[in-house]
Amino acid sequence: MNLHWSTVVLGRPGELFDDRYRLQELIGQGGFGEVWKAIDTYRSNGPVLETHTVALKLITTRDRGATWQEASILTALKSDHILEVNNADIYVDVPYIDTDLAATSLDKRAMPLGAEPEQAVGWMRRALRGLELCHQHRLLHRDVKPGNIFLTHSGSAKLGDFGNVTLMDADGRAAVGGDHLIWAPEFFKGASASVASDIYAAGVTLYAVLAGRMPYTGFKQLADLAEAIVRGAHQPLRDIAPHVSMALADKVKTAMSLNPADRYTSAAEFDIALAIHPRSRRFIPTPVHPGHLRCWTAVGKGADVHVCAIQGPTSRRVSIVTAHADSGRRITRLCCDVTQAQAAKRLRAVFGELRD
Repeated sequence: MNLHWSTVVLGRPGELFDDRYRLQELIGQGGFGEVWKAIDTYRSNGPVLETHTVALKLITTRDRGATWQEASILTALKSDHILEVNNADIYVDVPYIDTDLAATSLDKRAMPLGAEPEQAVGWMRRALRGLELCHQHRLLHRDVKPGNIFLTHSGSAKLGDFGNVTLMDADGRAAVGGDHLIWAPEFFKGASASVASDIYAAGVTLYAVLAGRMPYTGFKQLADLAEAIVRGAHQPLRDIAPHVSMALADKVKTAMSLNPADRYTSAAEFDIALAIHPRSRRFIPTPVHPGHLRCWTAVGKGADVHVCAIQGPTSRRVSIVTAHADSGRRITRLCCDVTQAQAAKRLRAVFGELRD
């Protein structure tokens, strides 16, 4: 898309943007524009001196002819599962959105280790409820990804970053937008954005939060990325995150189905599908011990247990060591030496036995 701007406003620390927002610190930047930590001077003035700090997104991916009808809907959306939009407007041809300032986002919290499945599911279910509310108001998010799901200081997850949001047409469609890494396969075949493509992006997001990385990475050319996405040529989730149960991996796979008709029909349906009973034992990816490749801690259902994958005597061998966290005593039946090709399968078996 070619954008033509008469004027582009680039934020500067200390600048008063739109005679309202005092820019403090640049906290995000990319093809979309800039995100600033800013003080809303309108809300900070009053009989009680109180500073209102917000996240102000200056958007450069929309042209000045954009209707911005979405703004009135966005500011009316109120939910515990959506990062609140306080104001949305256009200043000197630059659309901007003022939202609450969150503590962090899932890309910073869950990567590169990946998240414990029960925690990841809890975060995703809250974000899906926010996404469902958007869809009920005929809005497509178009950019659901780990960096756009935010955690509050209390740890609650909220869907945010509405810079790519757009209204559906009468057929529930809209122009394609958002990060290429979460594009649905049908986009590369000329299809429009829809509820189904937002569901696909939510599936990609949950995959990434569980695995600690996006399903499609390392592509330098868009054509190569497109080919991989259209074929669904990514590593199976449980090969990267063997601690994830087959049931949960299947739910992610459904959301990421190549055929839109095979995905969950709504964010609410995806949310309900994730309503699984918590296991008695949880598997938490942990920072690797010195010399190890991957490490997890199994907690609950008795004593905590470390599960570690260690480079073997040759580059083609991996040692899997399972030991009690307190004493270091090995659980010999769950220890073995395998080839690299066999490692993921054997790790899944170890987690399966610990889970039962």
